[in-house]
Amino acid sequence: MAKGDLSITALLGLDSSGLEEGISASEKQMGAFKEMAKAVGEALWNAFKRGTEAIVRFGAASIKSFGDFEKGMNEVNTLLGDGVDISAFQNDLLKLSDEIGKSTKDLVPALYSALSLGVAKEDALDFLRTANKLGTAGVGSVSDGVDVLRTVMNGYGLSAKDATKISDILFGTIAVGSTTLKELTANIGKVTPSASALGVDFEQVGAMM
Repeated sequence: MAKGDLSITALLGLDSSGLEEGISASEKQMGAFKEMAKAVGEALWNAFKRGTEAIVRFGAASIKSFGDFEKGMNEVNTLLGDGVDISAFQNDLLKLSDEIGKSTKDLVPALYSALSLGVAKEDALDFLRTANKLGTAGVGSVSDGVDVLRTVMNGYGLSAKDATKISDILFGTIAVGSTTLKELTANIGKVTPSASALGVDFEQVGAMM
């Protein structure tokens, strides 16, 4: 035993190499554990950060979407006239949005166009249902459906009560002609004024498209 060596193992005359190796291994394991804990902590923090950022973005988008909806409905309200419960009308539109799977971003402009066309407020949502079916069939939007209905109604002096009949004719035209709704609207707009003036009914026009 060297002079001044007062370790337990030295005093007892024991070999300390095994103990030192064990301590060294434990230190290495502790270091590895710390590194692993650090990596896990960083991963959790990054995941939390990404989740928080996503929530913030979603919240901002939701606020903007709600703001746009409110703005659009305020414009719609100018066409509804007196005596209309705008809150109830909004709720009905939201229910329609869920029913047909279209966002209020699509429906509000279409609703405004329909009311501008002269569709009565009590018929407006059914009118949008019909327009949506046309839009779906013709690879278009609800507003595209409103546009083609408006084109025919204006050309023939028809009303919203005729929307279903017009829609049925257009369904056949789209199916047979393999055309999109926008293309059909443009073509119908060119011929309906003259066809109406000549007494050609819309069923014949639809068959010729």
